[in-house]
Amino acid sequence: MNKKLIIEAKNVPPSRPRFRVLGVFNPAVVKFGQGYVMLARVAEAVLQDEPGQFLVPVLSEAGGMQIVRLAKDNPAYDFSDPRVIKNHDRSYLTSISHLRVARSKDGEHFTFEQDGIIPPEGIYERYG
Repeated sequence: MNKKLIIEAKNVPPSRPRFRVLGVFNPAVVKFGQGYVMLARVAEAVLQDEPGQFLVPVLSEAGGMQIVRLAKDNPAYDFSDPRVIKNHDRSYLTSISHLRVARSKDGEHFTFEQDGIIPPEGIYERYG
């Protein structure tokens, strides 16, 4: 089977409340039993629903996720690149990615599992 697989971000549920899926990348599909299993990288960002603040997902040193609030009018931050926010001390990615598991019976229509999430861990996986 050599098919082109197209995954639309709008069909992938976010991994947590207040997040939205930006894109799905690097899918790998294998036939498993009577169906198919896909592992794909999913990028998500925090919904920007707090006026005057830019919300950024950050992987904490302890391994959990936290949302950092940056004041949009703070001149110490450079907001010109939608992918990263910079200042003289630190850069913040505006999204975070993780691996997700999806399953299909026919190899074309996949359903992403809500509990099939492999999150980043530690400082070396902080940027994907």
